[in-house]
Amino acid sequence: MESGEILWSLEELSQHSQRELEQRKIPNPGGRVSQVLSARTIRYYTSLGLVDRPSSYDGGVAKYGPRHLLQLLAIKILQAEYLPLPEIQKQLFGRTEQELTEVVESASRTEESAESKPLARNETWLTRRVLPGLRLLIDERDLLAEWLKAHSREEAAAQIWSAVEEMASGK
Repeated sequence: MESGEILWSLEELSQHSQRELEQRKIPNPGGRVSQVLSARTIRYYTSLGLVDRPSSYDGGVAKYGPRHLLQLLAIKILQAEYLPLPEIQKQLFGRTEQELTEVVESASRTEESAESKPLARNETWLTRRVLPGLRLLIDERDLLAEWLKAHSREEAAAQIWSAVEEMASGK
């Protein structure tokens, strides 16, 4: 724990994470996952290894810091992408605070760009995080399926690789 680091009790962490979820407008497709991060839920995530154990204890009261908040937000973001908890654990295990921040900020940017361009009433986008910092978005499943039938896996991989390299280099 760093000197001067902000620390919250479990209840304060719960309240703070709830405010962050609301402010960041983390999606909850179909309402299938509870957006409430209760103290009980946080303890459950900790028992599964999804959230680090408390940073410290003050008079027997567990204290949590900004990393815990980032972990909770990242969990909710990945749940919104329909990932089960075991897969979320694999994706988040060992992540640095910077990497967790990138996951959270990436979701916030995606939400902002989606808000700036209204979707057609029945349009659905499929998304999947495939690498750190890379989210795959399919906006026309049928069109993609047709293209994949007409082209080789190598051709698809080459085009995707080229696009990722270009975007990663900032060109």
